[in-house]
Amino acid sequence: MLILLGALSGLLGIAVLVFTIILIVKMFQHGQTGLGVVTIVLTLCTGIGPIIALVVGWQNAASWKIKNLMMPFTLCFAGWVVATGAFYAMFGFAFLEMGQDLQEFQDLQNQQFQNQLQDMQDFQNQQIQDMQDLQNKQFQDIQNLQGGF
Repeated sequence: MLILLGALSGLLGIAVLVFTIILIVKMFQHGQTGLGVVTIVLTLCTGIGPIIALVVGWQNAASWKIKNLMMPFTLCFAGWVVATGAFYAMFGFAFLEMGQDLQEFQDLQNQQFQNQLQDMQDFQNQQIQDMQDLQNKQFQDIQNLQGGF
């Protein structure tokens, strides 16, 4: 689902960019050079150029005879905003879920490490105890041998 939303957002974003370029051309054709340049700069620098193109396009839709262009542009823009928002929301939830899974994995690894460490300590303590028992037995055997002489 995340991939589909990302693809939809990308396709709608391309459509919005194409409509924005068409409207920038219309701005230049109708003598609004300054507004066209501002829209280009703001599109490239901040990404808000399509909003300016959308507003200016609707304001001049009747005089520029572009009403048939503005409706699909508006729908693509609205769809792009919704699809992009949904994509980032789902991506955020997936990222949080991945973080929780990672924490659970780290906790499991830590528990396994603690268990292995405890097993090693138990083995080492058993080895020490066995050596002490062996030394005590040898000491007893030496005592018994010395007592017999």
